[in-house]
Amino acid sequence: MLKKVVSLVLVVVLFSVSTFSYVFASEISSNEKAINISSNTIITENNILEVCKYLGIDAKNFKKMKVTGKNVYTVGELEKVISQAKTQVSIINLPEVTLSKNNTSSSITDSSISKTNILSVNTAFPTYSKMLYYTYNGDGYSLTYSILGYYSYYGISWTPYWTGVGASSVSVDTDSLLIVYKVTPINMQGTYNSDYITLKAEVRLDMYVGVSNIGLVKINSNTITSTTNWDTSYI
Repeated sequence: MLKKVVSLVLVVVLFSVSTFSYVFASEISSNEKAINISSNTIITENNILEVCKYLGIDAKNFKKMKVTGKNVYTVGELEKVISQAKTQVSIINLPEVTLSKNNTSSSITDSSISKTNILSVNTAFPTYSKMLYYTYNGDGYSLTYSILGYYSYYGISWTPYWTGVGASSVSVDTDSLLIVYKVTPINMQGTYNSDYITLKAEVRLDMYVGVSNIGLVKINSNTITSTTNWDTSYI
């Protein structure tokens, strides 16, 4: 009976030692993986989350998907692209711009620029509409803002004037083969008077890069604010 008890105790002790050794070895193996990540490490589907942690990237910023175009394949390449993207300021406040076909576009430095009130006139002219566009060329990308404007005419001279605004939107384009840009409107507000249509916009511009053909990693995000005016020369 004593031999059976001793044997049972030995089995329990050996099992405990074996389990501890396995867990300890697993922890060492896991730590070695984290430590072994370097600039030369090839990014794969199996280590992408560890790579994100190594580079200080939130895992939620990785989107598994089919990637078209150019990719980065090593940690060093991804780190370099992130470093370049971080040189851009996070908040970009563009100067107010007025657009006229009578002259080139110019920045408005006087915020109290004179704008007449909506004309109170009775007219038999119908109301027309047209899309208005403005493109801002940024660092490696371009943003195109658009807004629907309504207009009509008055008097025997057919003097044009704005009568309203409709929907507005923004899109992004780039010649980059590596960076993927996505723009999201935060707030876009169109206003008008008889002389001008104004679009005030706040948008978020996210930058992604493809990694090893397994998905996209967000590497930076900017907030861009702008104010654009179109005069009646666009009618």
